[in-house]
Amino acid sequence: MAQLQRYLLPASVPTVPGYEFAVYYRPCEAAGGDFYGFQPFADGRMGFVVADVAGHGAVAAVMMAALRSALAAFRVFGRLRESAPQDVNAIVNEIAVPGMFITAFFVSLDPAAQVFYSGNCGHPPAIIRRAGGELEMVNGEGSVPLGILPEIAPPTIASVFHAGDALVLYTDGITEARAVGGTEFGLRGLIDALGPANDATAQGVCDAIVRALRQHEHGAAPQDDQCILVCKQLG
Repeated sequence: MAQLQRYLLPASVPTVPGYEFAVYYRPCEAAGGDFYGFQPFADGRMGFVVADVAGHGAVAAVMMAALRSALAAFRVFGRLRESAPQDVNAIVNEIAVPGMFITAFFVSLDPAAQVFYSGNCGHPPAIIRRAGGELEMVNGEGSVPLGILPEIAPPTIASVFHAGDALVLYTDGITEARAVGGTEFGLRGLIDALGPANDATAQGVCDAIVRALRQHEHGAAPQDDQCILVCKQLG
């Protein structure tokens, strides 16, 4: 099962002129339910997603495979970028294991316009770490997760992306990670980790979060899968 999971995840991050990507992924069992993926479009946009299947283990990994199949079908049949959440939701509803659902944060990056468009399906909001140090929450409302309702319509949010800005996507396995005493890392821990990451690369931003997370856990085993995806516009 773990080998299947590795096959379902991208072998590497994409190359986009003027941008860089970094990913951290840690399943809490041999196979997990967190997922990330990338999809280049013919017009030069880069689509990417971070998702979290409810639960973990073998069943969650099977649902993750179903999600990857849904995204592949979306690409193969040439659907519009903007319809990705709705289309993927429809497919997930057809094949979902009863009682399970998937939270997902979809992004379509337009490198030429320096704008990204996002749609949130029940997932934690993304964070923009501006070059000047300001932090912005992105698309916190969204819609219900995939696989619950037959039709969804998450609002599409457009965000300007400047040189030096970093977009951070993550799963709740990051914010809900606990120390030995039970204290959660929380959104506060994530925000504090992003504070000193001023001039860091995408990998540097990712590493700063993981360092703070490990210090907080202090050896405690994770109770959920953990995933971070960072996209940074180069100066």
